[in-house]
Amino acid sequence: MSDNASAPLYPAYLPVRPEGFTPTLNIPLRDVPEAGCRADSSLPEIRTHDSQLGNITPRIGTEIRGVQLSQLSAAGLDQVALLAAQRGVLVFRGQDFADIGTARQRDIAAHYGQLHQHPTMGYPQGTSPEFQVVYADEKVGNLRTLLGAHTSYDLWHVDQTFTPNTPGVTFFWVLETPASGGGDTAFTSLTAAYQALSPTFREGLHRLKLLHTSASVGEVARVGQERALKEAVQTEHPLVIDHPVTHEPVLFVNPTIARQVVGYKPEESDNLLSFLHNHIRSLDFSCRVSWEKGTVVVWDQRAVAHSAVPDFEDGDRRHMVRIIAYGSQPQAISVSKLSISHLWHYPFEDFNSSCSDCGLGPAEHDDQVPATQEPTPTRGKRTLQKVLRLETYKEWLDWLRSPLVAPWWNELMNDCISKHDTHEHLRVPRKAVIAKMTRGEANGSTRYSARFPQKDEWDVGDHLARFVLMVKDENFRSNQGIFYRKCFAEAEMEGIVWDLLGYLRNTRGSSISTKRPGS
Repeated sequence: MSDNASAPLYPAYLPVRPEGFTPTLNIPLRDVPEAGCRADSSLPEIRTHDSQLGNITPRIGTEIRGVQLSQLSAAGLDQVALLAAQRGVLVFRGQDFADIGTARQRDIAAHYGQLHQHPTMGYPQGTSPEFQVVYADEKVGNLRTLLGAHTSYDLWHVDQTFTPNTPGVTFFWVLETPASGGGDTAFTSLTAAYQALSPTFREGLHRLKLLHTSASVGEVARVGQERALKEAVQTEHPLVIDHPVTHEPVLFVNPTIARQVVGYKPEESDNLLSFLHNHIRSLDFSCRVSWEKGTVVVWDQRAVAHSAVPDFEDGDRRHMVRIIAYGSQPQAISVSKLSISHLWHYPFEDFNSSCSDCGLGPAEHDDQVPATQEPTPTRGKRTLQKVLRLETYKEWLDWLRSPLVAPWWNELMNDCISKHDTHEHLRVPRKAVIAKMTRGEANGSTRYSARFPQKDEWDVGDHLARFVLMVKDENFRSNQGIFYRKCFAEAEMEGIVWDLLGYLRNTRGSSISTKRPGS
């Protein structure tokens, strides 16, 4: 906590801004490797014996203790990027980051790419605008002073999105907190905000673009409208983007910077954006981070928006520093990725409900199930994700892209389960199954092996969903079934599936392919 009567705890980090120096805002488009895409999805340098991870809310934010950012290897920093992409916001406690020096701080942030230089914010003496100091005290005032009289000071935004490459991984750390308390930072998940919209409404957003300008609300307040407009640069980005690491759809709105829908009349644009800006403020998918000594927050600017909470007393000192690494250029999401994303967000189902809950009686053979009871492909998908503990989107995509996604899943699963099941009459001949798969043939003993309309046009997500559907709604009701509600615990089912994945990798190599066997 800061004491107004004392000098700043970190005077070397007080903001300065030499006259006449203006960094270029016209940053050319460049190819940026995404650190999260090369990360080990098991997060071995983050999920250690000494670390403690806890969700701030189910939809956004993870608090981490027992992991020192300054000690992570390059691979560990990649894992930070992956987890930030998945959870939006990472709150690291007990860090020495504030005391490792500007050179080391810069090197860590630069691991993720070129660093953004802010056009007007102050930075520590002897450094550069890559460091952005957020400073408030009795002399310089605070955000309320900057913006003037308002009833509310929530200013939701994504930082500096007016360039072709937009900000990605961001580091924000505390030097001093207000003596009176407060000064939190709020975050909202733009991924969850997208999913909260109806499918029909979402479809209307996919083709839209927003105009992003450096003449933001904050810049106009900081340097005046005339200068902000004179120096303004702008670019267009899709309203719904494909997150480059998770490949989840993101509602890429930015209330302070992107205030115009391209091609819309002003009234049309204002009304749509007013709705979307209010929508992302929802408490349903937001979190609030409190600051304490040793806190460093890392977030992915493509996944979340944020807002300062200037609720501390006038005159209190609040001293923070931020470094932003550029990410890749935002891309509109493709139809195929939307299909997989829809499956990813399908709600959890109750795996432990009784068979009678399905509304269908037991069937001795699969072909006895009436055609009129054919369910939709997506049912059951979320359950399998839960059972397998596929906690990250990358793990889920690895499943989607693995040889498991093929019309012969049922035969393989029966083959695998034969190693766990003590009932001889339930076993499936391993050699016969492997021989048929090698020839690209189905076993023909289940409904999944049958022909369906448009089956040849199914993508990997459709095959996955159909497989899970069969497991839940068909094989649970058959003596030839794969999983049995009362015979296998979750841990046993998880082991079965991962054993199968290992079996496939051992027999077919480590390559991941969506090609059907035999094709």
